[in-house]
Amino acid sequence: MAIRGTGGSAAARRRRDGWLYLSLTSTGMAGAVWVSWRFGLPVAATVMALLPTVGGIYLSWATFRNTSVTHYAAGPDLAAAADWLATEVRGQWAAELAARRVTVPYALAVSWCPAEGAALSEPWELIQRTARGWPGGPPGNPEDWAQEPAGLAGRDGEITDVFLRLIPTRRLTVLGEPGSGKTVLLIRLLLGLVEARAEGGPVPVLLPLASWDPATLPFGEWLAQQLARDYPMLGRAEAVPDGRDASARALTEAGLVLPLLDGFDELPPRTRALALDGINEALPPGQAVVLSSRRDAYLDTAGSVGRLPVRLATAAAVELCPLGRQTVADYLVRGTGDLEGTAEARWRPVLEQFDGPARSPVAAALSTPLMLSLATAVYNSRPGEDLTALPDPAELCDRARLPERRDVERHLLGASVPAAYRPHPRRSCRWSTRTAVRTLRFLAAHLCRLDGGSTDLAWWRLRSAVPRRLVAHTTGVLLGLVSWTTALLAAYVRTSLTGDTHLWWVVGAPSALIAGMAAGLACDVSAAMTAGTTSTAASTLAFWIVDPAQAGPRFPSDYVPVGGLAFGFAAGLIGSLVGARTARSCNSSHTAAPWSWDWGMCLRGLAAGLALWFPCAWLGAVTAWSVALVNAAVYATAGGLLGSAASRPDTYLPAPATRLRWSFDPRVIAVGLAAGPAFGMALLLMDYPAAVLAGGQYSLVDGPTSYVLYSALDGLGLGLAAAVRARPADAATASAPGFLLRQDRATFRHLVLLTAPFAGLALAAPNALAVLITGDPFSSFLVPPDGTHILSPLPPAARSGAYCLALAVCGLAVGLAAAISRTACWPYTLTRVYLAVRHNLPFHLTEFLADAHGRRSVLRQAGAVYQFRHLELQHHLTQPADAASRQSPAQRTGEPTAANVAAPETDNGRS
Repeated sequence: MAIRGTGGSAAARRRRDGWLYLSLTSTGMAGAVWVSWRFGLPVAATVMALLPTVGGIYLSWATFRNTSVTHYAAGPDLAAAADWLATEVRGQWAAELAARRVTVPYALAVSWCPAEGAALSEPWELIQRTARGWPGGPPGNPEDWAQEPAGLAGRDGEITDVFLRLIPTRRLTVLGEPGSGKTVLLIRLLLGLVEARAEGGPVPVLLPLASWDPATLPFGEWLAQQLARDYPMLGRAEAVPDGRDASARALTEAGLVLPLLDGFDELPPRTRALALDGINEALPPGQAVVLSSRRDAYLDTAGSVGRLPVRLATAAAVELCPLGRQTVADYLVRGTGDLEGTAEARWRPVLEQFDGPARSPVAAALSTPLMLSLATAVYNSRPGEDLTALPDPAELCDRARLPERRDVERHLLGASVPAAYRPHPRRSCRWSTRTAVRTLRFLAAHLCRLDGGSTDLAWWRLRSAVPRRLVAHTTGVLLGLVSWTTALLAAYVRTSLTGDTHLWWVVGAPSALIAGMAAGLACDVSAAMTAGTTSTAASTLAFWIVDPAQAGPRFPSDYVPVGGLAFGFAAGLIGSLVGARTARSCNSSHTAAPWSWDWGMCLRGLAAGLALWFPCAWLGAVTAWSVALVNAAVYATAGGLLGSAASRPDTYLPAPATRLRWSFDPRVIAVGLAAGPAFGMALLLMDYPAAVLAGGQYSLVDGPTSYVLYSALDGLGLGLAAAVRARPADAATASAPGFLLRQDRATFRHLVLLTAPFAGLALAAPNALAVLITGDPFSSFLVPPDGTHILSPLPPAARSGAYCLALAVCGLAVGLAAAISRTACWPYTLTRVYLAVRHNLPFHLTEFLADAHGRRSVLRQAGAVYQFRHLELQHHLTQPADAASRQSPAQRTGEPTAANVAAPETDNGRS
C-alpha cells in the first residue's frame, strides 16, 4: 500500500505533466531543426533562434513546479498510514519471534514484580493524578487502575493487560538483568498491542536505543529517522523539506506511534541522563511509551548522587524475576520430550546445584532465559541426533574451571556458536564451525569499531571495513576498461568512414578523458587518475600488439600510459565537482566543509601536469618541458582551488536504493556547464603549446571552439545524469535485508540504462550538430574513406548516424559511474571479495547472514539490519579466544565437551 499525504495523487499528476512537457518541448525543437534541414533553410540560423528559448523553458517549468508543491496533512490518510504500519509491524515481529526460536521447545513464561526503590519509579499517587489531568482525560478507565504498584505483578502474556488497563499513564519501565528476557517481553507486548489497537489508533514500534546519540540529535528527529529507515515506504515524500522522513514525522507528531525503546543500558553512561531528559521533553502529555534497561544502568541515572536525578516521567517500573528451579527443570528435561529418563539423568548434577542454601554459579547463570536457552541448545539433542556425541552438562558444575557465575555465562556464550553450526540431522550446513566462528568474530569486531560501538549489522555499511583507496582505485580500473572498450567501437566506425587507421586520439586520449570524468563522478580524483592511466595503458598495449611500428615511433608505449594521469586528473576534477554536489544534494546531513586550499590536490595536479612530458618527449625537450610546466601550473592551481569543493566525506556511504526519480537540481547542472568550458581550456593547454612549438604538426582537433563545445556538452551530460536519483527502498525490505540487496542491484541496472543515454547524447551532440549544419561531419578529415569497409556503401546520413550512435555508446562509463555513486551493491561486491581474500570470510556473505538469523538464531533482525542475538554475545565475540585457560578435564582427555563438539571441517565451509 502506498503511503502518502493528501498531495500524493497531485504529485503523480505533476510528474506525468512534467515528462509530457519535456517530451513536447524536445520534439518541437528537434522538429524545427529537421524542417529547416529538409527544405533547405539555414539550419544554423534555426538553431541560434532556438537557443535563447532554453532559459524561458526552464523558467516556465520552475514556475509550474513551485505552484504544485505537495503538502502532507493529517487526517484519514495518516490513519491509513498507521493501519499499514501496524500490518508491517505485526508481520515483522511475528517472524522475528519465530526466528529467535523462543518457542523451542516452548515459550518460557517470565514473571515480573514492581521495582523496589523510590528512585526507579514515580510515586503512585503522582502517576494517577497526572493521568487524570492529561488533556482529553486519562487514556484508560480509572476504575481499572491498580490501586498500588503491587498490583502490577504478572506473568507472561498478562503484560498487555497490565500496560493498557492497570497503568494510569501507560508509561512503563521494564528492568532486568542481562538476558532476563526484556526484549522478548517487549516483542510480546508489541504483538499484544497491535492486536488490541483500534483502527487508525497508535502503532507500537520497537526501536533499539543504541543507535541514538542524544547529544547531537533530538529524540523526535531520531524517532522519525528510525521509522523512515526501518519502514522506508514512510519516506515517499514529494517537495517537502527533509522529505525523506516526512510521513514518519507526521505520524509521530500526530501521536500515532507508540515507541517501545529497548536497550537503554546500551547507551554510553555519559549520555543516559541526557537521553531520558530528551525523551521526557519530546513526549507530549498522554503519549504512551515503554523503556527497557538493566536495573543498575537505570538506577545509576535515576538515583544519581551529586547531580539532579533523571527518570522516565510519570512511568511505573517493573522488574523481571529470576527463573525458579521448577521452571528451569521443566525446560531442560521435559522440554526434550524424553520419556526414558535419559535427559533427566544428564541434567541431574546441574539441577542439584539449585538445592543448596546458597546459589551456585550454574544455578545463578541458568536463572535467566538467555542462558537457559543457550544451555538447551548446547547440551540437548535435536530429533534424530546422537546424544552421546554431545558434551555432558555436568561440566557446568566444575568449580575449578567455572568458579563464578560470569565464567559459566562466558562458557555458554562461547559454546553457543559451535552448537548452532553443528551437523543437523535433516539439513546440512554450508559453513563449518571454524568458518562461522571466524566470520562472527570479525563482524563483532567490525561493529565495535563502527561509530564507537554499533549494534546494527547492515550489509551496506560493511564497506567501511575495506580500505577506501582500494574501493576507489578498483572502481577506476573498471571504468577505465569500460571507457576503452566502448571507444573501440567508435574507433572502428571512424576507420570505416574515414580510412584513418591511426586511432590513438580516438581510443587513447578521449577514452581516458571519459574514464576520468566517470571515475570522478563515482569516487574522487585519485580514482579518476587511475581510470585515465588504465585506459591509456590498455590503448598502448593494444596498439603495440596490433602494430608495434605505428605505436612506437610517435607514441612510445612506455610513456603514453603516464600521460593518462593528466587526462584523468583534468576530467576527474570536473566529475568530482558534480559528484560532490550531488552527494550533498541527496544527503542533507552531509554539508559542505568551509573552503580551504587543498595542498594534496595541488600536488596531484602538479604531478599530473608534469606527466605530460612523457607523451611529448618525441617532439623535443623544449616542447615537452613547455607543455608539462604550463599544464602543471594550471592543474596545481585548479586542484588547490577546487579540491575542497570536489571532496566527499570519508563517512559517506551510499544507502540501498530503489525506484528511480527525476530530480532536476539546477546547481548540479550549473556546476557541469561552468566546469565544462574550463575543462576545454585545460585541454587546449594540454595540446596547443605542443602544436605551436612543433610547428603545427601536433594537434588534437581542428580549433579551440571544438574543445569548448565538447567540454560544455560533456558537463551538461554529467549534470543531466546526476539529476536521476533513487528513492528509498520498499517497505518490504524492512523484514528482508536480502531482498533489499536484490532491489538495490535492480536499481543499479536501471540507473545505468537511464543515465548512460544522457552522457552518450552529450558525447554525440557535437557530431550530430555538424551533421545538421554541414551535412557531413567528416569533411575535415584528410584521409579518404576506405571502400573496403562494410559501412562505406551506406548513404552519408546513415554513416553519420552510425558514427554518432557509436559515440553515444561511450556514455556507458558515465552511466556506470552514476549507478555506482547512488547504490550500495558495487561497493558491497568489492567488500565481499576483499573480506573473502583478506580475512577468509565466506564469499556468499549475504546468505551466511540470512542463515545465521533464520536457521542458527545467532543473529536477530531489527528492521533492515541484523543484530547479534544478545549484546553479551557480541561483546564476547570481540574478546580474543583463550581456550586454554578455560579447558576442562574432559577437554584435556579428549572427551566431547561444549567447546570441542563442532561440525567436521570441510572444504565447503568457505563457500
